[in-house]
Amino acid sequence: MPVSKQLDILLALKAQLEGISTLAGDPYDMTGRVWIGRTEFGDETPLPFVSILEAPRENFADPADEQTLVRNTAWVLLIQGWSANDVENPTVPVYELKAVVEKRLARLMDVKPNGGNAKYPAEYRLGGRVAGLTIGPGIVRPPERAISTRSFFYLPVRVQYLEDLRDPFV
Repeated sequence: MPVSKQLDILLALKAQLEGISTLAGDPYDMTGRVWIGRTEFGDETPLPFVSILEAPRENFADPADEQTLVRNTAWVLLIQGWSANDVENPTVPVYELKAVVEKRLARLMDVKPNGGNAKYPAEYRLGGRVAGLTIGPGIVRPPERAISTRSFFYLPVRVQYLEDLRDPFV
């Protein structure tokens, strides 16, 4: 088990997204196509693929105990994904990939309508690692000369978790 609660969450999130598979009825197979903290990709990287990044700003947590050793954190991550370009409509495939990623993330918080029990118990709240997850609307961008030769999306995800600094896995 990782020593870092954040790394534990990132690895579980990576596994969740790698669960996108044609075997599960998805239009893509993301096995081995999800990275953590990678920002540069070349033409050698087969499409589609996804990277999980921290948002480039500080996150402050609210103390959850009197000694301020337990914190309630709202951690903002950015999921970035790339897909093949469509010549006439370059962003269409990226909107499709973003929708598949959103659907897979939604499983983490999905509950049954009548009982409130988790619809996907093994996946629910990343196996109990997080208290909540909010999926933002994201943005899709076409290829831009100085940025990327491929269309891509950014999807903000706010991860809510409690962490005891004396033992992050309590």
